[in-house]
Amino acid sequence: SIGHPALTKDGLTLYFISDMPGGYGQTDIYKSNFVNGDWTRPENLGETVNTEGREMFPCVFEDGTLFFASDGNAGLGGLDIYSTSPQKDKFTEAKNLGYPINTRYDDFGIQLNADLKTGYMSSNRPGGKGSDDIYAFEATQPVIPKFEVEGIVADKYTNLPLANVSVDLYDASNKLITSIKTDDKGFYKIPLQPNKNYTVESIKEEYVKNAIAITTAGQADKKVNGNINLQPSGVYAVSGLVTDSKTKQPLNNVAVYIKDKTTGEEVLKLLTTANGSFEKMLADVKPGTLLNYTIQLERVGYVTKDIIFTKTLGSPEIIKINELLDMSLTPVGMEAAEVLVINPIFFDLDKSIIRSDAQVELNSLAETLKQKKDLKIEITSHTDCRATEPYNMNLSQRRAYATFNYLIEKGIDRSRLNMKWVGETQLTINCACEPNNVSSCSEEEHQLNRRSNFKITSRKVDQLSRK
Repeated sequence: SIGHPALTKDGLTLYFISDMPGGYGQTDIYKSNFVNGDWTRPENLGETVNTEGREMFPCVFEDGTLFFASDGNAGLGGLDIYSTSPQKDKFTEAKNLGYPINTRYDDFGIQLNADLKTGYMSSNRPGGKGSDDIYAFEATQPVIPKFEVEGIVADKYTNLPLANVSVDLYDASNKLITSIKTDDKGFYKIPLQPNKNYTVESIKEEYVKNAIAITTAGQADKKVNGNINLQPSGVYAVSGLVTDSKTKQPLNNVAVYIKDKTTGEEVLKLLTTANGSFEKMLADVKPGTLLNYTIQLERVGYVTKDIIFTKTLGSPEIIKINELLDMSLTPVGMEAAEVLVINPIFFDLDKSIIRSDAQVELNSLAETLKQKKDLKIEITSHTDCRATEPYNMNLSQRRAYATFNYLIEKGIDRSRLNMKWVGETQLTINCACEPNNVSSCSEEEHQLNRRSNFKITSRKVDQLSRK
């Protein structure tokens, strides 16, 4: 069956639903493009839109936002109305429009007016004249929020906000669109247009100007992160990147101790970040100063490394130690100096399906477990913060069982596997959503929280490294 057609404003893209073979559920949303006088082969919009249930009643707004109804997501009940936006090769994660547009009854068939706040929809909620009625609505906020970039301009080393900083917005052709100043808390906000690329540049006396690239193309979140760090123009800093000598991957939580070799005084002590890097401003140094440091790198599972670093300072700069010295660490404690790397696997929003990238990781883990019969693994599954805590606890349980069952299907004895599910209680990225299940974090940050982690609970050796 083919139905529910919806055309884009230019008439060149047709969205529709179908139960044709090869879809994700009962009915999926497809699209076809009008090219050289003919319609292209129908293309499924993919699992960011389609579910195991019914996706129905597509409607496309003039900016490309696609509305549709679905009963296959964790919504309020029955058919709920969702929105999504096209990206280069896929659509953004579908967003539930929430109450009162959605209820525990069937809500569908939305039409939005140009003011973004008023429109029409259909529902079988109580109080109507029949089974399905047409309703008009007026929202207090735009149903499709207008795009805007907002952020804090801060000192790169102190993290203190910088007031009265010039923030300039340029379009893709480097044309200045607008220029504003940060407030006394370093905050700024600038409206944007959909499907555009921009550059935001920040300028302040006694600081090195900095610019970031932003885009609204294919973005579902209308608030674009515009945080900018400015480096003081008259300072020196040391930075580095610590990696695994075998895998060449960055290492987090490496203890970095830097001491002055001449005086023995500690210059700095810190841990590498999640991407294996560190950076610290140097105090009381000036051009011509000779840096004569001993650098010690320590991390569980690796040989402690001592490095001698010397450099005569020129003009103020960030000194990248890893570009001058070998900052890699060698694993220890494994058979034949071998290190076992167990990477986490990740899940799509509100899904417990093992993705293709996760299958690669689990296949590798299964082969390792077959070779190393003494290893036992604990699986801990997580969610991001969106949805309620009870729902997320159940979702993480489904993800734990999906991971567990996949390894069993690959021939791993269930006695070697243990499961834990912790919902949203152990976020990798602190993207708290309570009390309204709303977060300002990016989709990339939420993705890092939707995962299954692995820990060795029994083995003959005791060293473990993770990416």
